[in-house]
Amino acid sequence: MMKKTILFDWDGTLARTLEVWLETFRDAYSSVGVDLTDKQIGAQFGNWNAPSELGVVEEDVPAYTKELEKVHARLDSVTLYDGAYEVLSRLKSSGHKLALVSTSARKVIDIPLHNNGLQDMFDVVISAEDTAKHKPDPEPLLLAVDRLESAIERTVFVGDSDKDVGACKNAQMQLALFTPESHQIFYDIDALTSDAAVSSSFSEWAEFPFDLVQ
Repeated sequence: MMKKTILFDWDGTLARTLEVWLETFRDAYSSVGVDLTDKQIGAQFGNWNAPSELGVVEEDVPAYTKELEKVHARLDSVTLYDGAYEVLSRLKSSGHKLALVSTSARKVIDIPLHNNGLQDMFDVVISAEDTAKHKPDPEPLLLAVDRLESAIERTVFVGDSDKDVGACKNAQMQLALFTPESHQIFYDIDALTSDAAVSSSFSEWAEFPFDLVQ
């Protein structure tokens, strides 16, 4: 069956944001005396309970949050991975339904979307505020499919993280995994790739993810 619906993750899939988030989280944790390795921080990307789980005590939450809010200005100027815009444009012009499905808040997505010319690219945008549960729970993916009036069996999700893999498995949806070499600091890439179509570059894999949607 032709896959006519394509869902995309934002952070680390379309947008070069992971390094920005890493730097900001590192500063935020350090500001309240919590010293973590980059690997420890990266493993918690997308986990809204991470601060308490990693040792931020209740009285330090305001200071931690104030430092974390500096990410907004840093994210406004992020760029897309090479070839990502061309892939989206080609899918859009081919009549595919496109959605952005992110665990990030809408306020940190809207400006970089506009700055990268994507404000009209997606038929649906799902952000953190839209669901009670987040990836790896399937709720965000299923909501996107519902709003697009599509079906799981006609959908591919393009993501980059263990939480994206988990959400796809839980939704019983096909996955295309984006794994640039720079992601090795954040994820165990080899552990992610067993059940997915894989590309390390939108530009080098000219048919990604088109081989899944024909």
